[in-house]
Order: sequence, then structure tokens, then C-alpha cells
Amino acid sequence: MTGTLSQYIEGLLVRNGTAYQGLIIYPICLIAPEFEVTVGETASLGEALKRGSIHVLETGEMDNIRIINRRGRTVIIDGETLIGGAQNRMINAGAVFDGKEESEMPSSCVEVHRWECGGDKTILPGKRLFRDTDVVFGSLKRLKMTESVRSLHKDRAISIDQRKVWKHIAEVFGVSGAKTKTLDMHDLYEFWDKPLHILSRRFTFTRRQVGTISFLDKKTWFIDIFMNSDMLMKNFRKIVRAYSFDALIQVERGRSTEYLKMPSVQDARQVLKSLRLARLHVFDVDTAGRRKNHFFSTNRYCGTAVIEGETLIHLTACSK
Repeated sequence: MTGTLSQYIEGLLVRNGTAYQGLIIYPICLIAPEFEVTVGETASLGEALKRGSIHVLETGEMDNIRIINRRGRTVIIDGETLIGGAQNRMINAGAVFDGKEESEMPSSCVEVHRWECGGDKTILPGKRLFRDTDVVFGSLKRLKMTESVRSLHKDRAISIDQRKVWKHIAEVFGVSGAKTKTLDMHDLYEFWDKPLHILSRRFTFTRRQVGTISFLDKKTWFIDIFMNSDMLMKNFRKIVRAYSFDALIQVERGRSTEYLKMPSVQDARQVLKSLRLARLHVFDVDTAGRRKNHFFSTNRYCGTAVIEGETLIHLTACSK
């Protein structure tokens, strides 16, 4: 145990948010510019893949992928997804890669009916590399986070029941009416691409913003905080689109929340305040134990945080 989150989320303020179609997003902003964390150039995983400065490869195992960072500094966020390889995945922990580093990272499959590896873990030609990234939608993130924290409390290692992930994705396909050949999570986004574009564009980036608190109702929320505005901006559209998808699914289920029943800015500020007291626990990110992250959990929420020295790189959490 290494203290609480309080020291890592100082100087933050929740400002007035935007509500649309059952989703309300409150920006988390720096109180003053001197709280901004300034570092050298840092790329998101998606940027680094496009530049060719990082490679993400299959290992022949569903629950692990290999990251090879060739140059520069790359931040990987917990809940990012990978497109390509032998099957599409979600990454089950965040990390920072500096310089020439490589490591295996925990992953889960988000494409139910594709596994293009041989029986002896031989990777088929052209299926070794992942080519792009996205992020998981909120309800899948909650399942992943709950499973992660449960296994971390028990074994100090991430272990997610793959059957639960597949079942959840299949259930969401049933609600959405989306067409798919392989029950790939990303097909859900593609099927609803136009409404997701319209909905997510209602939410805009704010000056000095470093995070978001996204509510589907008063009890259902997701929070993401980054080390600075630049890193949030690199991930902002994907994060907003993911939670917009959850809002559309709620409409399909007939559970859209009336505007007057949506949480207030004070409710959002209370969420951030409650996180300050969360007790941090350390866990190994990779199988070699070279990278360590933190997780936290109460009876109301759970989450993970990538912390480097005294700096919070990325935090993600959700209500239970």
C-alpha cells in the first residue's frame, strides 16, 4: 500500500458540463497553469503506431501482447483496444515506455469469432502486428475494471474471465442490432458511426482541461484524468465517442435519463473529492515485474492509475 490518490490530483477543479441525449460530461481542469505537468514530447499509442516508433505484436497467447518501443516516449492507457493481429484486443493495464524498451502486457479478446493462430501458437502470415487503436465503451470498461481489481486483490495479478467479456459483447450486439461476422467490438462503433459522430461532437475540449467525468445517470459514472492537456487532447475524441455509445445503448434499452434527473456539477465534484481518499495498492503490469501500477477500490468505485515518480500519468475509474 502506498498512500492515497490525494497528492496526485491536487490543483484540479470540475467545471460546468454539457448534457445531450442522456450523457453529461463534466470537464476536469487545472485551477492554474502552474499545475500543468510539462514533459518532453509524449505520443499516444495510436500516434506511435502510425509513426512506426512502436510495434505491438502477437505472442500466440490471447491474454498477452508484446510492446516494442523503438524510440521516443509512449503512453498506453488502460482500456485501449488494438485492431489487427490474430484478433482484436483490449489492453488491461496502462504503461509508459521510454526509449528502446519492450515488454509483454496483459490483454483480452474483444473479437469473439476470430483467432488466426495455429494450434501450437504459431501466428499466421500477416497476422503478427496490430495496426491501430481505439478505446472500450463504458460498460465493458466497468466489467474489465471489476474483474481486474478482483484478481489484483486476490493474486496481485490481472486475470479477466474471457467468457464474461465475450458474453457482454454479444449482449450489446443483441441490443444494438449491429451486423457483424466476428462479433468484433469495433463493429458496434462502425454500425452506429453517424449517430456517434453527431452525439460526440456536442462535447468540446475546454481550456486547461486534463480530464473528464462522464455520467449516464447519477449512479453511473466514468472518470479519466491525464498528466496534462496535450495527452487528454490526443485521446479526447475516442473517450467521448466510447461513452456516447453507452448513452445510445441506454436509449435502445429504454433507460435514457431525463435531463432534470441528471447529476449536477456538485455531484461531479463529489466524485472527484471521494477519489482523493482512495488507498493505492501496487501491482506488476508485465510478467517480468519491471513495470508497476496502482489500483484502488471501495464499495462505490474502482480504478487504476499509472504513476511515475510523483506524477500521475493517467487515471481511469468507474462507479460500481
